[in-house]
Amino acid sequence: MRLLRPSVPYWVIGLALLMGSTGWSQEKDGLRHLQGQHIHLVTDLPIDQRTTELTRVFDLAVPHWCEYFVVSPESATDWKITAYLIRNPVRFRNAGLLPADLPVFLNGFQRGHEVWVNEQPGDDYLRHLLLHEGTHAFLSTQLGGTGAAWYNEGVAELLATHRWTDGKLSLNANPHSKDQFPYWGRIKMVQDEIAAGRSRTLSDIVRFRNEDFRQNTPYGWSWAVCYFFDRHPAYRERFHHMQKAVELNDAAFSSHFGRMFRNDGKALQRDWQLFVTNLDYGYDPAQDVVWSRPAKDGFTAVKPGSDETSVRVDSAKGWQDSGIQVEAGQAYVLAANGSFTVRHESEPWISEPNGITIQYHQGRPLGQLLAAVVSPNQTDGLRNAFAVGNVRTWKAETSGTLYFRINEMAGQLGDNRGEVQVTIKAGESTESPD
Repeated sequence: MRLLRPSVPYWVIGLALLMGSTGWSQEKDGLRHLQGQHIHLVTDLPIDQRTTELTRVFDLAVPHWCEYFVVSPESATDWKITAYLIRNPVRFRNAGLLPADLPVFLNGFQRGHEVWVNEQPGDDYLRHLLLHEGTHAFLSTQLGGTGAAWYNEGVAELLATHRWTDGKLSLNANPHSKDQFPYWGRIKMVQDEIAAGRSRTLSDIVRFRNEDFRQNTPYGWSWAVCYFFDRHPAYRERFHHMQKAVELNDAAFSSHFGRMFRNDGKALQRDWQLFVTNLDYGYDPAQDVVWSRPAKDGFTAVKPGSDETSVRVDSAKGWQDSGIQVEAGQAYVLAANGSFTVRHESEPWISEPNGITIQYHQGRPLGQLLAAVVSPNQTDGLRNAFAVGNVRTWKAETSGTLYFRINEMAGQLGDNRGEVQVTIKAGESTESPD
């Protein structure tokens, strides 16, 4: 029997077998068509591993969207979109697939069951962009709306931030490394804005409108606010309830959001300020919770002539309310002792309150004891931390409550072991916090 040469390359047949239900049609009008269970991909790019895996990634994303938005998987069985992956817009325009009434968009756009995505320089960000627009489509067609612009774009960014490894997909990833998320840049957008003195409050962000997203920076802030609420244990559950309000218009949705969190007041503002101050790759707000002192424990005011008072600081927790009150203009002596473990490698790294100078975090030795004063009317006191180390004599600039923590990235606190005992006594000094 004579063997016949197949009409398509062997690698394409192999890809088809690997993709299961995914297939392709013949080229038409210079455009190529790929089919998945939940996506019909139309592109002028070559059919290769880069394009064929997009259909697989999209199909795998649908169960994740169902779980996150609490949608029955059965109701999404036949859900499908058409995605146009564009290198040369003229080809799509000539084919009638890039309508003239589409608004100007930077990289992608969604309308109903159709999305348009411009080719990107990296495979990771191309997947991110397709998942971003896919999230919009899932929200609008499965939940009946997208809510306010900041929520729509922020949640799309949140869920599109993904990991794709060995054929397995996970959405809503913690961006742990710049190198692992090339071209994404949302964290840098926020950092650059803060460095330029343009930090945004929560009220600023919820006022974003659709036209604001003709620039990239609002995407960074919208991702940040959704990442913050989605991860923070004090706010996560209520934030997830917001998806039930996506049918509301922009103003009504944001008003509903305000009502959901109106009783959090200064605590919410404080936690947001702490989040944006520390935001970096690998940062997780779930690990940087401010530990409040139970009201029943009361407070201790340290006054001249009074005995010293002491408090224990857990090396595995973020900022901890000591319950110790200080007064503006009064000098204090803070002394700390104890040892704790900050790393578990071949040999544990043991630190004392002065910290370990072989590694630094935010310009200070790893493990160094830090303090901050939070006044009742202040929301950014934790941003003004100062070093205590083994001993520090200092003059309080504001009245309020002392908070303590170990200097380390929040995501790496959890494996610490041990605590520090700090004693505080009124003293004399003209020194101010650094």
